[in-house]
Parts: sequence; C-alpha cells; structure tokens
Amino acid sequence: MLTGIPTILAVLAILMLGYGLSRSSLTNDDFWRGASRVGYWVFFPVLLFRTITLMDAPAQTIWTFINILVVGLILISIIIWVLCKCANVTNAAMGCVLQGAFRHNGFIALAVVQGLFGESGLILGAIAMSVLVVPSNVMAVIAMAIYRQEDAAIGQPMGRYILKEIARNPLIIAIILALVMRLFSWSIPPVLDEATAMLSQSALTFMLLTVGAGLRFQSLAGRITPLLIAASAKTIIFPILLLGGGMFVGLPIEALVVLAIFGSVPTAASSYTLAQEMRGDAPLMADIIMLQTLLAIPGLILWIWIASTLGTI
Repeated sequence: MLTGIPTILAVLAILMLGYGLSRSSLTNDDFWRGASRVGYWVFFPVLLFRTITLMDAPAQTIWTFINILVVGLILISIIIWVLCKCANVTNAAMGCVLQGAFRHNGFIALAVVQGLFGESGLILGAIAMSVLVVPSNVMAVIAMAIYRQEDAAIGQPMGRYILKEIARNPLIIAIILALVMRLFSWSIPPVLDEATAMLSQSALTFMLLTVGAGLRFQSLAGRITPLLIAASAKTIIFPILLLGGGMFVGLPIEALVVLAIFGSVPTAASSYTLAQEMRGDAPLMADIIMLQTLLAIPGLILWIWIASTLGTI
C-alpha cells in the first residue's frame, strides 16, 4: 500500500524544482512560456501517443469497469458544475475547477498501480487511462472555451470556436492517431519508435517543471472557494463515485483499488498549459495542481486502504 508514496514525493520534488528554477537567475518568464508551449505541443502528445500505441490491452474488454469510469466522469462534472454555480465561482475559475475535477494524471496513477499489483494491475490501469483521457480532454477544451477569461473575446461563434479548439488540441490528436494505429495493427517504424521513446522518457518531467514554474502562491488567499471545490473533487467526491460504483456491481478488490487510485490522483499536469493556451485562469490552475498533488499523498493512502478494506467485506 505504501509503495506509491515515493512516486508522489518525486512529483512534488520536481514541481518544487521548477518553482525554484523559475525564481533563479538561470531562467526568465519568456523561457518558461516557451517551455510550456513546447511541452504542450510536442512532449506530452508524444508521451500519450506512445503509451496508448504500445499498451498491452486485454483481449476481452471489461465493459463493467469501463462503464463505471464513464458514468463517474459525467457525474463528477455535473456535481462540480453545480457546486461552482452555488458558490458563485467566476467563469475563468470555473473552467479550471472543472479541469481539476475530471482530468487526472494518468502516469502517476499507472506508477502507483504497477507498484501495487504489477502487470495485472497495469492492464486495468491502462484501460482506465485510455477510457478517461479522450473524453476528459474533449470536456476540458469545451470547459475552457466556455468558461474563459471574461475579457478574452474569441471573435467567432462559440460552437465553431469549440470545434476548432478540439480539432487542433495536440493531446486529442495524439490519442486519435494512436487508436488508429492500434485499430489497423500498425507498428511504429524503428527510427520513429526510438525517437518517441527518448521524448517520452523526459515528457512528464518536462511538463512538471513547467507547472512548478507557473505556481503563484501569493494569490492563494483570494481563491479559497474554487480551490476547496477542486480539492474536494479529488479527495472525496470522485473516489466515492468510482469506488461506490465498483462495489455496487461487485468488482474484485484489485479493480476497486485501481478505481480509487484514478479517482484520487491529481489533475493532469497539462491542465496548466491548456489554461494558458485557451486564456483561462492559469495561476489558479497551477494552484489547483499543487494543492491536489499535496493532498494526493494522504489521499491515495487513505483510498487504497478503504478500497482494500471494503473489497473484503
């Protein structure tokens, strides 16, 4: 149960390294803006593409597991939207809070799952990641398009703007390309395979550094409400939804633990860059990522224990 802690601590260390570097004489704001864009448009899409392309999916699809993930994703979005409306959260903040609620750092989750269960758990983790990543990215683009900065005019009809942003989103493009390759059983050419492997190895670290560089703690006091909503989404609401669904249909302990992990991991590191790219409240998004990552340490331990305990009842 405790094997996932070093991974979470390593993520925190990299975030704080990025934060420290951004305030040193080695870098400046222009450097980090450029680095963030490179990570968003190159590194992270390559990582997603390679992971999904090479994923060892099981022959028989576990439909119950997939249905719980999809229903949970819909329910958490509705619940957090209602909470934001009731709390009068601003539009720009709402887009970020929604991202914090339904997006997830799948690679942290996969690392924890593999540490707990090895290859068998990694199969369920890979299914969860592939199921959640496409709809959550599409929903993130829509949320950021609708709930952007109020003074950021888009100069075109909202529907066309959303479709344009979805069509050009590099994460969605990477996922679709990977799924097409899997559908036709195409393999990555050797040279391209080696190149994507090299890029993938540094992608997550690169993205975490840029997120850490974007942290702005001085604005924390004025953002308590959206931060609390985003934090409760991952520490309480989403794990309850996924774990409750899994228990209702009688999934085995291993599947319950995987659901609990994916429900409680922090939001995706690329959420910050998406907020920047689509003129959302990027500083708030960075604070949400940091807060959820801090809470993920006790949260993951707690929910793994709960899932393991309830699964034996």
